[in-house]
Amino acid sequence: MPISGVPDVTVITKIRSFFKREVPQFNFPEGMRIYAVGDVHGCLELLKRLEGRIAESARDCPLTTGVIFLGDYIDRGPDVAGVIEHLSRGTFAGLPARFLLGNHEDIFLAALGESPLIREWLRWGGLATLASYRVMLPQIADPAERNQVIADAIRRAMPPHHIDFLERLEVSIQHGDYMFVHAGIRPGRPLDRQSRSDLLSIREPFLSSPKTLPCRVVHGHSVAFDVQATPCRIGIDTGAYATGRLSALLLEAGRTEIVAVSDGR
Repeated sequence: MPISGVPDVTVITKIRSFFKREVPQFNFPEGMRIYAVGDVHGCLELLKRLEGRIAESARDCPLTTGVIFLGDYIDRGPDVAGVIEHLSRGTFAGLPARFLLGNHEDIFLAALGESPLIREWLRWGGLATLASYRVMLPQIADPAERNQVIADAIRRAMPPHHIDFLERLEVSIQHGDYMFVHAGIRPGRPLDRQSRSDLLSIREPFLSSPKTLPCRVVHGHSVAFDVQATPCRIGIDTGAYATGRLSALLLEAGRTEIVAVSDGR
């Protein structure tokens, strides 16, 4: 029982811990380096320039090194077909690469099988993808027929290995205490109970959550001019198609570094 007039030490400790939260510690595997690349969105020239920067950065690196792309390769930018062709080789900057699914690829693939989704996909920037594969919008009045014609035309126009590349994209990758995913995770929900929709599309409450997450999340999807780093997340979508800036994040144990290119806009 506290002495009269003297504050309870337990209460003081709780108050201090409330206002001064400990910074979580997340560990990345020793002996590994990963370059995580943000949303490309059809920006082939920026992608090639970034490839050169990563190749230079990774030269003579003694660590096991790889590249993880965070999704959204299609739509909005000028050369979607070129981007998919470039990445479908499976390597980048001479390094093994893995590729995550973005919400743009997700709705595009769904629309190929469910043509009513074509309209929504086009609203998300799909016209740039059609143009890249030289598919013209049909002059058909009936919406259902028009959507089906577009779906059939884009499937015919895309090389089979481009569709195969998109269909093999992964939803998430984890190395140590770091999780790579397109959009983020839902705070307060265990990792094994995260919904696919959240992993591909969440913004809030993930972006501004004060909660400590079960891992440090490296993600794209939410555009910012600069890489956004907090104790629990690192966002690296710098809006290449709009800002002319494509960013990657170098990660190894005890080190993070931004690798970025710009078109000089």
